[in-house]
Amino acid sequence: MLQGSLRFEVEVVEVQRHLNGTRYVSIEGDEEGASGGWAIALNYGRPKDEESSLEEADLALTGPRGSLFAGLESGRTDIVTDDVGGDDRELLELTMRVHGGDGDFADAAGEIRLQGEIMAAAGRLDVIISLDAGRD
Repeated sequence: MLQGSLRFEVEVVEVQRHLNGTRYVSIEGDEEGASGGWAIALNYGRPKDEESSLEEADLALTGPRGSLFAGLESGRTDIVTDDVGGDDRELLELTMRVHGGDGDFADAAGEIRLQGEIMAAAGRLDVIISLDAGRD
């Protein structure tokens, strides 16, 4: 069983708006701190009509022993405007279901929770990994 938490410094590498109003965001980043070694790639889509719910999301976490891949189980994203400066922050809260990986995580299953915020195309994400026993 693998359980642990990681913190990533991330940046928005791409934002697409489709004709139907859906907004797709791609985020990438590296683990904070001297013990780094993990990288994150997160893509998510939010429909125009549903302000905070997510339509889809895919996650890849790559570390020294392999990669974990996960899809959206549930999640939300909220745009919050700072009252003083008028700047927008995007708050993220996602639960991802692990559906495999490679390297030491080839048969992985479990859950990954992400929480964080993005402001001015950069931010931080806290990630909690909980893989099922016997499958790490």
